[in-house]
Amino acid sequence: MPKETFIKLPQEKKNTILNAAVKEFQERRVEDAIIANIIKTAKIPRGSFYQYFNDIYDLYEYIIGYIEDIKTDHFQGIFLSYHLPFLDRVRLLIDKAIDFASQNKAFVFIGKRHSESVYVKYSIDLQNRMNDLKTTFDLWIDTDKERNLIRKEVDTRTLSHAAVTFFTQLVTEFYLYEKYTKNELKVKNECLIDILKNGVKFNV
Repeated sequence: MPKETFIKLPQEKKNTILNAAVKEFQERRVEDAIIANIIKTAKIPRGSFYQYFNDIYDLYEYIIGYIEDIKTDHFQGIFLSYHLPFLDRVRLLIDKAIDFASQNKAFVFIGKRHSESVYVKYSIDLQNRMNDLKTTFDLWIDTDKERNLIRKEVDTRTLSHAAVTFFTQLVTEFYLYEKYTKNELKVKNECLIDILKNGVKFNV
């Protein structure tokens, strides 16, 4: 985490350092990142870096937290939309994830480097976030059962697991591998949500 010296900096100077760090981390994994590049881009003395952060990993943790805060703001409305049925929330969540990636290309590249990193702590954090998402989906599904929007006999954990897998696969393909355009992915999203909502049985 940043030292008090960094916290007390004017916001403009903080942003200069953050932007320099984002530039470096989108080009290199944290274990390959070069402090000298960040210093050069931010136009700060080398000694100043160590007045702000202990090392490159300290800065990386701060950048990851910074990105997570921006993502939280971006997605917050969905988690507060209590009136929306579960599958509508999942569809909206995926659409918002696609929009976030389109609007924040630098963060997507950091995500790519992140997925390649051997800095093990973050794979644990990623698993924790997936578990949190499953727990949230479980709650949304059970709420819809109480509202008679989902059949009582539907197994909550199975539906939750299917939705999380679907969400993770689509977002990963878009964020990391760029297999689809934004519009193609939104069409796939609508199609899969329709299948989950209405099934595949032909009704005469």
